Amino acid sequence: GGQNIISGVWHTQCKAVNYGLGYGLEVGPTDDDHGGCGFKVLGPTYVNGMRHQDIHYANCTAHAGVLQNPADRINFAGFQIGKVYNGSVRGCGVYPIIPDGAYTGPTINSCQNGLEVLGCENLDLADNTIIFPRRSGIKVYDAQNTIDIDWGVTSNVKITGGSVINPGHAGVEIVANWITMRRIAISGILCDEGPYALSVTKSGSGVLQSCTFDATVWNNSTANLLNAEDLVCTLAGQF
Repeated sequence: GGQNIISGVWHTQCKAVNYGLGYGLEVGPTDDDHGGCGFKVLGPTYVNGMRHQDIHYANCTAHAGVLQNPADRINFAGFQIGKVYNGSVRGCGVYPIIPDGAYTGPTINSCQNGLEVLGCENLDLADNTIIFPRRSGIKVYDAQNTIDIDWGVTSNVKITGGSVINPGHAGVEIVANWITMRRIAISGILCDEGPYALSVTKSGSGVLQSCTFDATVWNNSTANLLNAEDLVCTLAGQF
């Protein structure tokens, strides 16, 4: 993707293993870290309004991401979907390594965020499973447009079913610092054993319009909801 607009691509039953970070020592303008996603649609373009179209992932797996950089950084997800119009991620998984021969949980994170969404419209995420991300299971976020880069708009994102187990921060995270996001509909998701089920960061009131969150929640250590007053929320489970 990126500056070359693409359309009509399907990934079916693909697996990415040991994807992750090329970690460099430079900082600031000469930062030489490199993004490492299991699967990625590179989103931002130089031309305003250019979008990728009809990009789909079905029954794919991102397994055992490598996270050398201790910082909390995007672009090291199991799946990153950037600037797509009409797309889907269905029945996919982001998994860590589990120990052999013992009923113990994973000790190494599977990814930074399981599934990242940036500037997408008419996107369908259904029945995806994300286990032990270092930060969040599903992250919908924005970025600031400049003269040179258009990061896209976010509307009509549907997240249905699936589960996020043991995230470091939240089952679902929404960050709206630069744009107004519209019609993010989340339903039937299970959020288990993280600090939050839903975490929202926003620049002010009104930047999330017609957004809903309907979830089953268990074992969240801090609170089920953080800054979620702009969403219509329905929760079942443990309070």
